[in-house]
Amino acid sequence: MKTPQTAGHLVTFYDADEHLVATAGEYLREGLDSGCTCIAVVTPAHRAGIAGHLANFGLNSATLESSYQYIPLDARTMLANFMIEGQLDQRRFHETIGMLMRQAAARGQPVRIYGEIVAMLAAENSLEASLELEELWNELSRQQTFLLLCGYPNAVFNSDAKRAERRHICAVHSRVC
Repeated sequence: MKTPQTAGHLVTFYDADEHLVATAGEYLREGLDSGCTCIAVVTPAHRAGIAGHLANFGLNSATLESSYQYIPLDARTMLANFMIEGQLDQRRFHETIGMLMRQAAARGQPVRIYGEIVAMLAAENSLEASLELEELWNELSRQQTFLLLCGYPNAVFNSDAKRAERRHICAVHSRVC
């Protein structure tokens, strides 16, 4: 049996929401199947899609939530916890996300996260903030162990300048999926 990866900072790019839901859903399903505590920081539409994907494999997201194996969170709400006057606040990020990660790790299992806050920022023409948030995740990974997958829509990289930003985004990740 293959040992699942338990640490890293991965990124994927997608053209359609259906592709994202399938990719994130499969990533989370693999984590749940291997006993990980899984967190999905997503939009409401993607939350429903991922729950549907999990259900296709016999996984009931409500049951998994009640046992703290699966923790779906609203991306916009989470961002509001560490964004002050339009700027990311490093201290609040580490307090908010750090506490979430410690709570998730309390089950004694590896932690696996799928997040799309960075995609929201990028879609709002805030690629600089996306990169800053990616670096905050990297800082946190030096303090805690987790596997994080970030997803970005390809549409936000539709100009030469933004394609250069995509290279920067790839560079702050340990692997492009």
